[in-house]
Amino acid sequence: MEGIKIYRKTIFVDGANVDRSPMAEIIMKQELRERLKRDLLEEKASKFEIDSAALFTSMGKFKNNAIEALKVLGYEIPLNLEVRNLNKMKVLMRDKIYVIDPELKELFLSQYPEAEKRTEVLLQESIDPWGKSFDEYLASALQIRAAIRKILD
Repeated sequence: MEGIKIYRKTIFVDGANVDRSPMAEIIMKQELRERLKRDLLEEKASKFEIDSAALFTSMGKFKNNAIEALKVLGYEIPLNLEVRNLNKMKVLMRDKIYVIDPELKELFLSQYPEAEKRTEVLLQESIDPWGKSFDEYLASALQIRAAIRKILD
């Protein structure tokens, strides 16, 4: 698995877990699987836990524009996709925590200061597509994909 710099238990955190963090989860899982397959290590994919969660309590659902943007980029959408809320156990059980943007990192660390050494910002300048057009969701998905590919390279 030389060249793959991903932690075994990774979580992507956003405010509501209805667009950017689940997009990051889906992209990371599928990009990682493809890299492992390319390196003839596909059986190792099950050893990784990648998920996403909302920093703030969320009862929303994954946005249709996010789903469509991922489909346009060739990603499969899992049938069991649901909004998940973050809790202390999820934070404690993760080797690496990616918060979507710098502002969110401050809020996250104010609630979970013990996770500071395991926390990084995924996007220094992120496109927040919430409530915007399909094109904004597609731009956001492309931005997330580029950041994840950089992690995996």
